[in-house]
Parts: sequence; C-alpha cells; structure tokens
Amino acid sequence: DEPDGIDRYIYSLSSNRDIWIVGESKSLFSSIPTNKIKDPEDSSYTNKLGANIDGSFVNFVLFAPRSQSVSVRINSTVIPMKLTKDGRFWWVRTNANANDTYKFILDGSIYVSDPYARANKYSNGDSIIIAPEFNFDPFETLNLDKIVIYELHINDMTYNDISVPTEHRGKFLGLTNKIPYLKQLGINAIEIMPLQEFPGIGYSWGYNNSLYFAPESDYATGNSGQQVIELKQMINEFHKNGIAIILDVVYNHTANSDNYLWMIDDEYYFDPAGTDWGNKLYIQRPMVRRLVFDNMKYWIEEYNVDGFRLDGVYVMDKPSLWSVITNLRNAGFNNKIYIAELFGDSYFKNKNVPTWSSTYRDNIKNYVKNGLTQVGGFYGFASTVWYCNDWGFFGSPLEAINYLESHDEETMGYYFGTNSTGLINGLIAASILFTSLGVPMIYEGQEFHRVKAMQDTSAVNNRINWDNLIQNTNYFNYFSGLVNLRTKFDAFYAYTSSLEWAMQSSDWNTKMLCYFRKSPTNSNFLVCINLGTTQITKYITNFPYNGEWKLIANMINFNLDGVGESLNVVTNTAQISIPGKSVYIYMK
Repeated sequence: DEPDGIDRYIYSLSSNRDIWIVGESKSLFSSIPTNKIKDPEDSSYTNKLGANIDGSFVNFVLFAPRSQSVSVRINSTVIPMKLTKDGRFWWVRTNANANDTYKFILDGSIYVSDPYARANKYSNGDSIIIAPEFNFDPFETLNLDKIVIYELHINDMTYNDISVPTEHRGKFLGLTNKIPYLKQLGINAIEIMPLQEFPGIGYSWGYNNSLYFAPESDYATGNSGQQVIELKQMINEFHKNGIAIILDVVYNHTANSDNYLWMIDDEYYFDPAGTDWGNKLYIQRPMVRRLVFDNMKYWIEEYNVDGFRLDGVYVMDKPSLWSVITNLRNAGFNNKIYIAELFGDSYFKNKNVPTWSSTYRDNIKNYVKNGLTQVGGFYGFASTVWYCNDWGFFGSPLEAINYLESHDEETMGYYFGTNSTGLINGLIAASILFTSLGVPMIYEGQEFHRVKAMQDTSAVNNRINWDNLIQNTNYFNYFSGLVNLRTKFDAFYAYTSSLEWAMQSSDWNTKMLCYFRKSPTNSNFLVCINLGTTQITKYITNFPYNGEWKLIANMINFNLDGVGESLNVVTNTAQISIPGKSVYIYMK
C-alpha cells in the first residue's frame, strides 16, 4: 500500500520482448521506468500541488495516478509534464507569470481545471496563476466563549440592498457595506456559506463546490483574479472592525458538474457508497485527506480566516476528518475554530470541536411554541439551557453551538408567524438563546424576524428584503440588546461556573425557570423565563448580592439603564412576579 493509498505492486522489468499486462482498465497504472526522471530536484518542486510561483518560474504539479500522460496548456502553449520517480505526481517547472491562464490535459484529450487553482474563470474556464501577496492588518482569532456567530450568504445580504453600490451588490465588496449594521447588531463573527467556485453563473447556496481553492467568480467584479483580491479586502475590513471570519466548507461531496476530481480519477477521489445528494469524497484516502488539509491550511495562511464550519460531517469518516484537524493543530493552527455539522453524536466530545446542537434548536422552538408539554417537560427545558448536557453530546458549553435557525430550516418568522404572538415568541426564543450556556449562532435576518421557508434554495426566497428591517425596527433593537449583552458581559460567556439556578425545590413544578449568570468582576444577571400563560410569583432566596437589581428587559423594552420596577434584594432574598409568556432579565 503506497503512501498515496493505492494498492499496487511495482516491478522492475527488463526484456527485449513485448510484455502484456491484463486487467481492468481502472486497475492499471502508468509504467515507471527507472530512468524516467533524472532530475534529483523533482521532489523539491512537487511539495506543493497546483501552480506555485517560484522566482521567475512556476511549478505545476498534479496528482493524477491513473493518467498515462499529462500536459499543461499555459495560455496557448502546451508543455508536457513529467512523472516523479515514485510515480505519484505529474510536474513541470517552466517560465510563466502571474495572471497567466492554464489547464491540464490528461491523456491528450481530457481538459481539466486545476483542483488546486487559486482562481478560475468561472467553474468551466481556465485556471489562473495567482501571486498570493496581500498585506493583512493584524487580527487575533476570538475565543469561542466570547463569540456570537452570524451565518450569512454573500449574495443574500446585499443583492436587494439599494444602499450598496450597484456594482457591488451580491458580491464580496458589497458585504463590507454591511459592517456598520452588523456592528450595531453586536455580533463578532460571521459564518459565510460556501464561497468556493461552484458550477455555472447564477444563484447557489454554494454546497456544490467545483474548486476548493478558488473563490466564486460571480461574487467579484471580474473573473481574472479580482475574486482573490476582493475577498481578501473583504476579510481584512471585517477584521479591522473586530469581526472574525468562519468559512463553511464542504468536504463530504462535490458538484456533479464541472467536477474535475471526478474527471481526474473518480475511483480514487470518490467513495462508491455516495450520499443521498450525490457523490461522496473518499476522505479515507491519503491524498483526499491531504487535499482537505491543504485547503484548510490555504484559507488560513492566504486569507487569514479564523475557522471553519465543516458541512455534513455525519456522512463522513469522522476519524479521517479528526486526523486532519489534529494535523492542522499540530502545524500551528491550534487557535483556529473548527465546527462540525454533526447531530446526535458524541464523536467530537472533549475534542474541542463544537458541533451544531439540533437538540437545542428543536427543544427551544417546541417549548416556546407549545409550552412544557412534551416528554421531559421542565427538566428537559432546564437541561437544554444547560447546553443540552443530559444528552451527552458535548464535553462543555464551548462544544455546543446553540441555534434556532440556519440556512437548512425555516426561520423564526415562518415557524412562529408574524402576528403579535409570533413576534413575542421570537423574542422569548432569542432571550433564551443568548442567556443559555453554549455558543450562540443566528442566521441572516433572524434579528428582524425574517420569514423564509425551509429548504427553499431559490434566489427569491433567500435574498433579504431589507424593507422588513424597517417594519420590525423595535424587534431589531430588542434583539440587538440581547446580542450585545452576550458579547459585552463576561457573565454570559460559555462557562458552567457562570450559571446558577435560582430555584427552590418546589419551583421545579412550575412553568418558570430562573437562573443567575454570574461574574466575579463584572455585572451579574437574573434571567426568569415564564413559558406558561399566566403570571407566576415566587421568592428567590439565593441572590449573590443584596441591593438593587435593575430590570433591563421585559419583552417590550431593552435598556441597560432600566425599563421598569427594580428588585430590592435583602438578605439574598426577593419576591418576583413574571407575566405569562415572558422573559425578564435583571442586572446588578
């Protein structure tokens, strides 16, 4: 079993007569004559795949183990490539320049874009040689305990925004126009739905990658390298404003069209088992793992990103993916964020790889809409607030990504409705989200109760109508207060020691859950959630501090200076009354 993961035997044969080898075509490999390559430096040129500038030369390297010959067409000139001594890589070192275009030619007739291309002229055009230099401003990746993640799609955010210059709408540079808005909202990390080159021109969620290293051409003002510089400019602007960048990456499958890995070697790169939505990358293969490792390393080193959300991990070989993450950490990227889309599975527990908590999503939506009527009832609700600890999927709150909506499900506006009850339910759910243990994530437009149906991938259903923000300004202001509470006060950071129940034994039979979010050095908070329909009055006897506790949120107003009658705590005790279907937050 060679290092590239292909089972084969290599024989040295010498004969003055023809030798015939019989077998299935896909099982036969190029011959490797012992005198094929005499250049002793071939390994130094092939340690990086793709097209890499090296002084006045460019090194072209491709892994195509079953091809009998490979050439590279640079602009209009075709140059044959050589096979390394070990038979693993095709390569050539030649004169070329940044912004020249190229394509690989397999076996004389199969033209493929470079799987490692840093840029491509859309998904079906030529690859582009890119000089990677860019001066980023310094930015330190934020710790998970402090972040609020905002999931967004490049095109959705600005396509319909008339405040954005026309030529930038729906593109990388257009998103920089939303930075003041996102800062007002209070988030400090964006999770960008896949932005790698996908097939065709037009709208896509992006979960159909053609080229993992190339930014999507349609998100730039041009397709001749502008996609690289404009994406880097966008990332740098977000960093300059204190907002981290998390990329959504898809290593479980690829696009079905413009699928160059399939054209190069479908048997090596793809698992015959497939997935429900098409092909499946064979990450158990060493060179597929290298592709994933190289890709993530590339986005960190050349684009200065802060982390990744790994799509569809539940259909991947998890040990193989874990080995990639481990290798990245060992390579110096231990401070980066690695989030897995994995549901109801504890594989990454205690590995510092957070996973999306679908349990949190489903429970909170049901509790808020239907009350505490389902199995588990009140105790299930309390455990959900405590990062769904009873389910055993997470080793700590830092491993639980709590969310209520994402691109994959209907929004709160759709689920709860847009009448007064729906708006109240949306704010109750948001109040729970930002005061629970765990790392909160919201989805574009959730902050103004956007209405979007589930799994509708059309442009018209996904592109944001910013008129809805004007209609729901009060909702946005309240929601923004909750986000800023989470990011600016360490009492709400994701540590179990910061949450303490404000409950007596008899309180667990009610429909009101109360808890403190505590800080040893900063403000302290009391959160009371009444999911019943009538007012509940109770005594709380374990306040950490006596004196005045200001009411700062009451479902109508949010203000750190107070929005109503304060609590006067004496001997660590006070009586509290919370109306039905309400969340009250007090601050000391």
